[in-house]
Amino acid sequence: MSTATTLRQGPDINGFFGHFGGVFAETLMPLVLELQEEMQGRANSKDLLMRMDALRRDFVGRKARCILAER
Repeated sequence: MSTATTLRQGPDINGFFGHFGGVFAETLMPLVLELQEEMQGRANSKDLLMRMDALRRDFVGRKARCILAER
C-alpha cells in the first residue's frame, strides 16, 4: 500500500503526485531527464556555484535590480 501524495505534500521519491498523478507531459520528459543528468554532473562546479551565488545575492528575497531598457 503506497502513501497518497497531494500537490501540497509534493511528489513522491519518483516524482509522481499520487497513484494517478503524472510527472510532466511525455514530450517533456526526455528534456527534463537530460537537464537533471547535466545538473547532477555539474552540481559542484565552481563556475555554477559562483553563478548561483550571484543570482541569490541579486535576486532572491528582494526586489529585482532596476535595469534601463532602451529602444
